[in-house]
Amino acid sequence: MKILFTNSPLHYSHGHTFTQPDWQTLVLPTLAGIIREENHDILLIDNMTGLFRSNSIIKGIKDFGPDIIGFSIIAARDIFNTVKIINQVSQEFPNIILIAGGQGASFYDKMLLDAGVDFVVRGEGELTLRELIKAINEKTENFSYIKGISFLNGDEIIKNEDRLRIATLDESPLPAIDLMPLRKSRWFPGRFTGSIETSRGCPFTCNFCAITSFWEGSFRRKSVDRIIEEMKILSKFNRTHIYMADDNFGMGANHHINLFERILKEGLDVRFFAQMRTDTIAKHPDMVALAAKAGLYGALIGFDTYDEDTFHHISKQGGYELNIRCSELLRKNNIMIFGTHIYGLPSQKKVFDFSGTYWSGRKNSDLFRMPHFSLLPGTEQYNKMASLEVLEASKKGYSGKDNEDYRLLIRPAKEKKKFKRGYTFFTLLNMLLPDEILKTIFSKNRNVRIIKKYGYISTFRFYFYRVLRFIRLTDI
Repeated sequence: MKILFTNSPLHYSHGHTFTQPDWQTLVLPTLAGIIREENHDILLIDNMTGLFRSNSIIKGIKDFGPDIIGFSIIAARDIFNTVKIINQVSQEFPNIILIAGGQGASFYDKMLLDAGVDFVVRGEGELTLRELIKAINEKTENFSYIKGISFLNGDEIIKNEDRLRIATLDESPLPAIDLMPLRKSRWFPGRFTGSIETSRGCPFTCNFCAITSFWEGSFRRKSVDRIIEEMKILSKFNRTHIYMADDNFGMGANHHINLFERILKEGLDVRFFAQMRTDTIAKHPDMVALAAKAGLYGALIGFDTYDEDTFHHISKQGGYELNIRCSELLRKNNIMIFGTHIYGLPSQKKVFDFSGTYWSGRKNSDLFRMPHFSLLPGTEQYNKMASLEVLEASKKGYSGKDNEDYRLLIRPAKEKKKFKRGYTFFTLLNMLLPDEILKTIFSKNRNVRIIKKYGYISTFRFYFYRVLRFIRLTDI
């Protein structure tokens, strides 16, 4: 069979995509690796590379003629943009079987089935996708035995029994990275980019995070041997600028010390970027120093807030002093800091209540970012705050307009407008402050200069695309 895998369309709010343009999705080659042994004809279309169009799926379908299309929806915020594309595909190509999966899809199976998807893969997909593709290929009419899928039987939604996660991530097939185009690194000349997943899940209980709810508090990681094997495969293609796709890279100091020692012993010339926790870094200075020697050049750090009381509100282990220790340790090892801070938390009653976090956060970050707080399905905060009234009010915003907002309306309309203006104020202030401009030009750390440059570019693109959407010159 011909199978096309694609991801959610590019959206102007995808800040990380614009700030780190070298990043290449790992999901699509992972999906291809799951079914590759069955000798299907596979095409991967990455929708995160557009300039004025959010996706190239229609052209890809016409050129490739797939029997099955698989949509990967990682983030819940992408569900509404992806549903638009699915509606279009299901209407123009009614005979193609549509499958959706990923964290976002798992929480919105009903919406996806109503939009024209034939099957939703909930949870982890290694075993489920393989079984489902096999059943479709064999023209099976009864899908009730396949664990972990949702589908329609007439007007009735059938949700089969959940599937248990695979025992060890070493059981996961190797990603089919050769099916992805080579992408030159803009950070490190002469290198190409690649991605590796070394772990899944998170054992912590932050009440705003969908990762905890999706993985149900579980945490698994690949063995050092398996990670090194994947690094060597990437290195054969000179994909040595690597993005670690983990939610919490670095957890388990001894494991990661062994990994970094193996990278050095094997002589793997890699540069890698990872998302890490403040406490992971602050409590393990020796591990961080070794990571820098092995190639860690930058880290995305969820500082979240500098308000001690707010840490208790979001059920996160952290604190003001911990944030500072983390920042000092990373800078000591010449590791660039991409610091994220949550704007608009329920505990933020007034726009300028964010000021303390703003000034402390930008001081301790090389690139200061402030993603909006969003209620994500399945999280403790969502279950607590998403009343029927909130959900109904929010649905009115999803009218199919190009400028729709994926966030639930957790504040009155007037208050929400104030907070949006406050977000713009802090964003523009950060761009215009003289020290920010000077560090972009003169920072001793080359990687800091690069990330700050892309910080300016990503902010410009954010507002540029909003204008283009308003005058209907782009759908991004």
